[in-house]
Amino acid sequence: KHPRAPLRYAPGRPAAEPRGWFFWTKTAHTIQSRIMKHVSLFIFAALICASTFAATVDPPQRVKITKLDKTELAGMITSYDDGGFELMDAKKQTTKVAWDELAPDTVMTLNERLVRRANADDWFKLGKKLLTMPGGRAPAERAFAKALHLDPKMKDQIVAARKEAGATQPSKPAPAVPPVVFPRDGTDTGTTQPSGGAGGEPVDPQKPIVGPQKVGPVDPSAWGKQTPEQMAESVAKLKAWAEEAKAKVQPRLQPYETQYFLFYSDLSPNEAQKWVGVLDRMYGKLANLFAIPAGENLWHGKALVFVFSNDADYLKFEIKMHATVAAGTAGMCHQYGSGDVHIAFYRQPNDLDFAHVLVHESVHGFLHRYRSPVPVPSWANEGLAEAIASDMVPQKGIAQSATAEARAEMQRRKNLDKFFDEDHIVAWQYPVARTLAEFMIQQNKAGYVEFINGIKDGLPWDESLRTKYGVTVDRLVNAYGLAMGVSGLKPSNQ
Repeated sequence: KHPRAPLRYAPGRPAAEPRGWFFWTKTAHTIQSRIMKHVSLFIFAALICASTFAATVDPPQRVKITKLDKTELAGMITSYDDGGFELMDAKKQTTKVAWDELAPDTVMTLNERLVRRANADDWFKLGKKLLTMPGGRAPAERAFAKALHLDPKMKDQIVAARKEAGATQPSKPAPAVPPVVFPRDGTDTGTTQPSGGAGGEPVDPQKPIVGPQKVGPVDPSAWGKQTPEQMAESVAKLKAWAEEAKAKVQPRLQPYETQYFLFYSDLSPNEAQKWVGVLDRMYGKLANLFAIPAGENLWHGKALVFVFSNDADYLKFEIKMHATVAAGTAGMCHQYGSGDVHIAFYRQPNDLDFAHVLVHESVHGFLHRYRSPVPVPSWANEGLAEAIASDMVPQKGIAQSATAEARAEMQRRKNLDKFFDEDHIVAWQYPVARTLAEFMIQQNKAGYVEFINGIKDGLPWDESLRTKYGVTVDRLVNAYGLAMGVSGLKPSNQ
């Protein structure tokens, strides 16, 4: 960077005498040592980066694996790195599984499924590793074939790797280990509502559906009206949490705030404002139904809502911020025992489908905060969520089609199966829940509100139905069945 300086000579030495051989040799060694020092630091930094490589699996992959020690593992792979992968089980406990704990064929199969953007060098390195494992030659050749396909110039490196492994490759065969199993998408993962319920593909009628997520122990003191100071403190905490989510997941999230909602989204401002308006109208409709005074805010601070423009960020958000595998869902409602409500979605292509999910999940959040922390049973909770969503977002033909399918199921069964007993209703029962909620509200709106109030005040749902709404479950189901054109309908198959 600087002009070259003229050669200088040591003081007291004759001007004509140049520097000696020893001086220049020493200078060269000094320069070389400095260069090597920087090169070493660069290599060390590169090794650190390589050793800490990690990738998130979006969407997470559900697997069943048998390790070399015959231990069986099942769960969702949420991330992986050079050393192994993170496996989340049904209880949301995460375990690190090392590649060395698995049979080589399993290692190769998992890499083929998980690694989306591998280059030739990645497959070559995996092939070399597999060659060092008992029985790893066949899967190693699969990896080498992928490397060659991406870069034919790697042929000599692969030949050298085979020769190098020739003397060190263990001769004993790999232990017999069952292959890795990838259940089909949706096998055990639920959605917060059936994926076909809002105009999507048909769904298995018996598919179990995961409802609102309960988070942490319940603090009853968190319910009730907050003072302005308490409200401000709660909102500040929610905003801090949202800023953390922005930093970890999607920096482009922008905040929008109303009297009742904190809304974060990477959608365009015009579109974000449109959906904020939908949420405010939903709150007004529910407040009117349950006779909440105008302007009263029942949220703990405000409802915190996230809407992502793509599903990958939504899935990443659920894993990083809620430790939840949300694969197969379009939106989720997280109900905290502290009183907070977090709701997240991704923007579905169809406006009406998305609006339906947005309203449905937000109704769950409202019922969590309404009156007390006592939960409303699944059939009533999902029924009201579907009824409000269908009323606010009418989709021509969809509700009628779902109603016809529910009627056909009831005609065939002559009962509602375990509708009133299960922790969560299944797919075919969603339109039953919706039409039953609509029927109850049409017949006796004030009684329906008192029925929900009774549950929230601690009454068993069947007692609240009898004492607050004024009918037994048998009479209700029979009358509902007649209204649906199904005579002799029973509450259960018992």
